Amino acid sequence: MTLSQITDLNEDSLETYGALTSVLVVLLIFFGPFFAYYLYSVWRVRRWENSILHRKGDRNAHNFGLAYVVLIGMLLKQDPREYAAKSSFIKKSLQEISANTIDLDNILQKIHQRDVRVKHVAHWANLRLSEVEREELMYALIEIVYMDETLIRKEMSLLLDFVKYTHISKRDLESMMASHKQRLAREAEEERREEQKKRRESTLAYRREKAFQILGVSPFACHDEIKKAYRELVKKHHPDLFYGKDASLREAAESRFIEIQKAYDLITSNIS
Repeated sequence: MTLSQITDLNEDSLETYGALTSVLVVLLIFFGPFFAYYLYSVWRVRRWENSILHRKGDRNAHNFGLAYVVLIGMLLKQDPREYAAKSSFIKKSLQEISANTIDLDNILQKIHQRDVRVKHVAHWANLRLSEVEREELMYALIEIVYMDETLIRKEMSLLLDFVKYTHISKRDLESMMASHKQRLAREAEEERREEQKKRRESTLAYRREKAFQILGVSPFACHDEIKKAYRELVKKHHPDLFYGKDASLREAAESRFIEIQKAYDLITSNIS
């Protein structure tokens, strides 16, 4: 190989190297910011975790439970009403999802003291939770905000921000809220009916107890004993026995007779 050929090869290599370098520079210019943003996002999530979690054991906690506690803490910060009831509900929920290793009180205290941003929590949830888990998390938040039966503007703003950064559609949020309201309405109706039933049963039980007292028999008396007591009272207080006597005595007898009759009817109506 001659010197001129070697020189040509070196020039070709330099040209190839220069072309590759140019391509790398172009790629770095276009994709460098995206890669840098990714690294920044990972660092931001790790920094956020370190600011909330106070011991290494918490890192092994249920990711869903951790996101749940943090977001609930942010909601409680916006609306502290019913704090005790909501905290108790949260602890019960954490036990149900096997995430009771999370130090609830400590995290809630840190959130109250610091300015935790929804987008940071949402970004963390995007990395740690599946789409289904994020939707379940949103429904859990809706359940909490309606515990005091009212949704204030700050709570709604927080929910909308979380939806925005977790890419849950606003339509899905509205559907979840409507579904929860319907469930609350059904539960309220069932509770109302149950309360009415209890009142009726309580009233009936009281009336039956009073009826046995009027007839002067035990609640455990048999039908023959009840019938015998009824007939004796009727013979004693029948209004016809007071015919021609003082009007007040006759009215008292009529009132007593009606009372005896109603007591007997009430008791015997429940005897097969």
